[in-house]
Amino acid sequence: EEVVSKMKCRLVAAPAILLAANIAGTSAFLSNTRALSPTRLMTAREAVALGLDDEISRWAKEAGYGDVTSSKPNGSSGWASFKRVSLSDGPDLFVKSSGRSCKDMFEGEALGLQAMFECNRGEDGLRIPEVFHCGDLPDGKGSFLIMEYLNLRGRGDDRALGRAVAKMHLAAPTAEAGNPTK
Repeated sequence: EEVVSKMKCRLVAAPAILLAANIAGTSAFLSNTRALSPTRLMTAREAVALGLDDEISRWAKEAGYGDVTSSKPNGSSGWASFKRVSLSDGPDLFVKSSGRSCKDMFEGEALGLQAMFECNRGEDGLRIPEVFHCGDLPDGKGSFLIMEYLNLRGRGDDRALGRAVAKMHLAAPTAEAGNPTK
């Protein structure tokens, strides 16, 4: 029992020491982030989120959307994490992040969403989130995709969905949609 107990302590302590070393120079801008206490260790996901939060804040200011007023986790998958971000002078955002590069993870998705967004402008189109920005984190340890947050609750109109999908498939290729020629 004593050997097992020592092994458990080592398994818990080693990641904590590595995380503390990686976090030492990182700052967070979010006022609603839970404070670290001596009894609570930061998870690896939270450590990556600090760099992401800095990037979102920098981008929002450069884009003229002001400050981040809140940032809340909004789920995850096996390959990405999601968060909802509110801005002082801009739209609510849906942000996806990953430990992989933007080219590997989000570049194709961003181009596809942009193409669908451009094809669906107007009243009878599908509601596609507008892509605002995507890129790699400065430390090279991940990437992110920033897009418009959509509230997807409630039941839609199936006929309108069918018409909008048909319209999208019949749309002429354009440079704005990322497909200037067929």
